[in-house]
Amino acid sequence: MFDKVLLCTDSPSVLCGSNEPLQNETSKASPPTGQPRGANVGRSRAKKQGKKKETIDLSTLLIQCAQAVSAGDCRNADDLLKQIRQHSSPFGDGSQRVAHFFANGLEARLAGTGIGAQIFYASLASKRISTSDMLKAYKVHLSACPFRRTSLFFANRMIYNVAEKAKRLHIIDFGIQYGFHWPLMIQKLSKRPGGPPKLRITGIELPQPGFRPTELIEETGRRLTKYCERFNVPFEYQAIASNNWETIEIERLTIDKRGACCELLFRSKNILDETVKKRPVHGMHF
Repeated sequence: MFDKVLLCTDSPSVLCGSNEPLQNETSKASPPTGQPRGANVGRSRAKKQGKKKETIDLSTLLIQCAQAVSAGDCRNADDLLKQIRQHSSPFGDGSQRVAHFFANGLEARLAGTGIGAQIFYASLASKRISTSDMLKAYKVHLSACPFRRTSLFFANRMIYNVAEKAKRLHIIDFGIQYGFHWPLMIQKLSKRPGGPPKLRITGIELPQPGFRPTELIEETGRRLTKYCERFNVPFEYQAIASNNWETIEIERLTIDKRGACCELLFRSKNILDETVKKRPVHGMHF
């Protein structure tokens, strides 16, 4: 599945400009050929008439709960949270999903900043999503929304222009996460006339909770190493976990100025802007 989503192979991937995954999802949602779309309308109406579903105003419940939390009325807030939990779900419709995650925020606010909050956030962190599940979500997201795919396309094109004649390429990726967009770049570099450059990626990400703060970044590095071995691209990887990306010293990055580029896609929220006195990361020049 990784190759199908992340590489340009015989079966087109979402990163290569194919809308096949989106079309497949659409075809699954469409009724079978020969069956009219309104075939089940009569039956569904009969069921609705037989069962009158109770309508719950989740917006009102959330506002009342937020007011109770703000006033410090823990008992009333807890009762309202229980009602919201009964009628919300992370897998429901739009309003149910919004209510579910908004309730998570209210619950965290209700827990405060002491031991209760630590237990709450620790329980959320323990529910880690697997890489395969993230890849499936990544595939659906790229298929449904062209903006991210377009940004990745132009970012990779600019990096490839730097690497077109360079013997060494150093990519500093702020917010690398799973690094799903790099296998396609590795594949393209392997086909460069004259052979691929020596590739080095510095993956910077927020630390994971627990005893292994660099676990996610190191896993990404191992996956990219396998792709480089597969495509015969000389590769070096550096993992950096930091809560404050502005404090990362340039010396720690050991930048190779002969072919260096810095990428910060969709993660500007994690760095300081120009209104802060401390010099932000995106002000670095090399």
